Amino acid sequence: MTVAYDNVLCLLGKQVSFLYVFQHKLEEYCLEYDGVVTDVLIHLDKPVEICIDSGNFYVLEELDQFTIDS
Repeated sequence: MTVAYDNVLCLLGKQVSFLYVFQHKLEEYCLEYDGVVTDVLIHLDKPVEICIDSGNFYVLEELDQFTIDS
């Protein structure tokens, strides 16, 4: 396992917040999320994903203003 994957596994159980920006019908939306990282998906051929509060998964590299809250 590489260092990058070790670092992402350290997010498990941490309180985080971030902005998720997406497009829908030529409109851009920005949603703010916060919660506890409950799952981490490490793919061999895709970017790493995290799950917040056992809900939706988000591609880690697509998140803006990602912070780990203390």
